Amino acid sequence: MDNIRTPWDNIFISFAKTLIWRSCCLKYKTATIVTNGTQIVSLGYNGTFSKTTECNDYWHAYWVNNYSNINKSFEEWIATEEFRLLHRNWSTKNEIHAEINALNWISKKDITDNYKLYTILSPCDQCAKVIISYGIKHVFYQILYKNGTNALKLLESNGITCKQLV
Repeated sequence: MDNIRTPWDNIFISFAKTLIWRSCCLKYKTATIVTNGTQIVSLGYNGTFSKTTECNDYWHAYWVNNYSNINKSFEEWIATEEFRLLHRNWSTKNEIHAEINALNWISKKDITDNYKLYTILSPCDQCAKVIISYGIKHVFYQILYKNGTNALKLLESNGITCKQLV
């Protein structure tokens, strides 16, 4: 009987899917794992700065203070365009992306061609620039981030292979 092993790429993206449980963001939950061969060297998930109010807590308190007297539940309110815009502005100031959280734990001088980055959402434009600056050569993602197509083009134009794992 032939034993067919699950490829490491699939193992690491599955682990990233488990790691998103650490994210408290109401809009997007994502996580990143950086590997060197089959060794995990770093991981990160999106969220606020250490020891600050997380997204879910901030917006629940905001809703209670401003909207709890309307005929919309919290879940209905966070599905509105108003929330989307408010969250975008707040997130830009208060949240760190998963890729940045993972890369911050790595020294650029240690990066080799064996380093790979696995992330649930494909990188945004800002994260793509940081990935390039670190010298990562391989990016794997599960879901194409709707604002990430330029980022993938930027990564690929800088010699970085990008592959969607489903």
